Amino acid sequence: MHRPDGCALEHGLAQSILRISCSASLLLFAVPESARAQASHVEGEAIGEAVVPAEADTGRAAETEDAVAIESVELQAAPSSPPSRRPGDFMVHLNLGVNAYTYLGAFQSQPGTIVAEAHTWPGDRLMLLEQLGAGYWVHPNLRITITLQFVQTVTSLKPGESPLTLMGAIPWLTFTHGVFFAGAGPIFAWWSYANLDFAAGLFLAAGVAFPLGSGWALGAAIQAPLLWGRRFSFGISPALTIAYRF
Repeated sequence: MHRPDGCALEHGLAQSILRISCSASLLLFAVPESARAQASHVEGEAIGEAVVPAEADTGRAAETEDAVAIESVELQAAPSSPPSRRPGDFMVHLNLGVNAYTYLGAFQSQPGTIVAEAHTWPGDRLMLLEQLGAGYWVHPNLRITITLQFVQTVTSLKPGESPLTLMGAIPWLTFTHGVFFAGAGPIFAWWSYANLDFAAGLFLAAGVAFPLGSGWALGAAIQAPLLWGRRFSFGISPALTIAYRF
């Protein structure tokens, strides 16, 4: 009669111990689960805080790239200043001058008749000259020019004397440097000394030409032609020159 009661007591005690163990186990596992949840929450907040600055940095970088791209497009779209116009290699010129001094050598006009030498000035025999020509720069400082020259006598004409004193052509080489120029070349005249007489000689010139813009230049020159034909002559003539380079 006493054994069954002992077994029941043992059975009840075992069940109590089992309940206590289960409760302890549940309590033991419940704590880490809450801790893990809290840790997960904290980690999530940390990750969120880390992601937010990264996203902000990415946004700022994108804005910077957009600004650089816009600035690049604006620079490309901005009209560039036109290149400075390079002067061409061709030119044309017009010279207007007057004789300052002319020497005419003695010559024999007909057998037994000698015409004495003469010195003329604008006061006693005024002569006007015109030149029209074109040139080409074969080198930055060297120009080949072909010039037509005409000379008229307007005072102290003898009876029957033609006012057209000289007409000829001058191929000459000109050295240019800045506003300065100097040149020389032969002169060939098919009309000389107011007659249809051929004469040839040497043409010398030097002067300055100041640019006016758009290819135009205005200057002054001193010309000194020497001519041999029916008689020898030498003259000095200041001239005003206007030129266009293209």
